[in-house]
Amino acid sequence: MADIVCPTGCDQSLPVVSFSDCNPQVNLSEIEYILLKNVGSAPIDDITDLSEWQSRISNSSSSPDAIRQLRCTGDMPLPTDNEITISGQRKIIVNRGNTVNADIDESNDLNHEAFRKMQCGGKMQVAFVTRSGHLFGGVKFIEANVKAGLLLARGESEVQKYQMVITWNNKIMPERSVWPLAGAIAEGEGNPCDGDVTLTFVSAVTDVDAGVTGTVDATHATQQFRFDSISPRTGTPNSMTVNVGGNEAIVIDFPGDYLGAGYCYTHTTGTVYNGVFTNGTVNH
Repeated sequence: MADIVCPTGCDQSLPVVSFSDCNPQVNLSEIEYILLKNVGSAPIDDITDLSEWQSRISNSSSSPDAIRQLRCTGDMPLPTDNEITISGQRKIIVNRGNTVNADIDESNDLNHEAFRKMQCGGKMQVAFVTRSGHLFGGVKFIEANVKAGLLLARGESEVQKYQMVITWNNKIMPERSVWPLAGAIAEGEGNPCDGDVTLTFVSAVTDVDAGVTGTVDATHATQQFRFDSISPRTGTPNSMTVNVGGNEAIVIDFPGDYLGAGYCYTHTTGTVYNGVFTNGTVNH
């Protein structure tokens, strides 16, 4: 995505927007991963390069350019505007305070020591990933303050949780992009391209397996759609249109239980795209 350049005067050019009555695109919003790296570490060269992400993400590497991947449940509320009134009763927004709240519920000894260290304070470069498979933070990530703490709640079934409050100031919301690792649930847990089900379109434009139906415009030896099967398969019917470069590439019909699970789509060009099952449209 291009950087946003705000106008210097009063005039604002109209942005391009898109809405659909028949096939609107919606995206799941809950944050499921926090990505951390050192301030000053190397940015991501190509945000769409799966192999680069796989080489950079490590929860144990001592490399100064390593990226830590934390599984969580999180949210980002609306920012707080820093608005002031100047002469002539003119109001301007100087900046916006942004916050991400995240809960981490895996309380092993390594994680406990990690969060103790985070309580020393300081800044990190942060990005976060939603259940829709979107990465927020761009190639450089967001330089932010990270506050960490331990929550011990009452109740027989309550579990220990570490809480993170990530804050930064920026007038513009973070850049969003499709995360190539979406669907690879965590470091070491595989990749959707290694899924146990593959829909192919060598001799027919439709293939069905594990409750999922894929439909393309024409047969092709290279084109395929791969994912891990779910059993038993229940849930309401959903439909996902996968677009590549603005053109419809494949339509996937599936039961609701697959929502949020990872897929690996190989285009007719041989390019591989990763994403998550979504009821609506996915653009690559």
